[in-house]
Amino acid sequence: NTAKRFITGRGDSSTVYKACGAFVANLLGSAAVGVLLPVLMAAIIRHSRIGHNPTLEQGLVVLFVWVPYLVGESMELSGIVATLGAGMASRKFIAPNLTAGSEEAVIATLRMVSGFMETAAFLALGLGCVLHNRESYDAGMIFWAIALCCLSRPVVTYSLSWLLNRETACCNDIVPRRIDAKTQHMLSFAGLRGVVAFACVVQWPEDPTHDDDDDDNNADDEDGARAHHNLFKATTTSVILFTVFVQGGLTYSVLEWCV
Repeated sequence: NTAKRFITGRGDSSTVYKACGAFVANLLGSAAVGVLLPVLMAAIIRHSRIGHNPTLEQGLVVLFVWVPYLVGESMELSGIVATLGAGMASRKFIAPNLTAGSEEAVIATLRMVSGFMETAAFLALGLGCVLHNRESYDAGMIFWAIALCCLSRPVVTYSLSWLLNRETACCNDIVPRRIDAKTQHMLSFAGLRGVVAFACVVQWPEDPTHDDDDDDNNADDEDGARAHHNLFKATTTSVILFTVFVQGGLTYSVLEWCV
């Protein structure tokens, strides 16, 4: 939604600042929605007798973890970020209030659903590879996207590992052991960028925000937005295929080197 409001052929530096501000507001608002709703559900479970009916308890939890996505999308926020926040908040607040049997059943159900969704996403990815036009692929764009992914992954992995290792001594409940160098190397190399990236690019808008008083520029913006949509989708597909086949194929060799 942020991209749809600002994707246009016209703009200046103030437009960039507004887009960045809208992005940050969207991110924080989505995270807030994802955290608050599971906290509400945890309070309901804690202060009610729902635990005496495991079937009802499990059903409500499974349904409730999807509510933040629906609320986020209806508020023109990011459903993906809201769902991610809901998952972390559910693990922190809802899981401790569930009975042992309900917790195992909910985790098993969500893992089964996630498996189905991942299969559907890669099916859509495969269909997209076949249906793209040659004009949608840009060798330079694909090269730099892969290069920046390969560069950013180690930067993030090594920096976060360093921070976590510093806190290991005082936060054993969060980081029970240090992340050794070999594990960091493997995490840096084997970071496959798949379902989330593809889900985001599929939602990239094909139609920009229109100006009712400028039909000629509106037509140009529509053509440009559609071309950008296809370009980003083809580039993301190429990056995913590279990480799956090239990095995935070399994972065993890298594991041997790391071990």
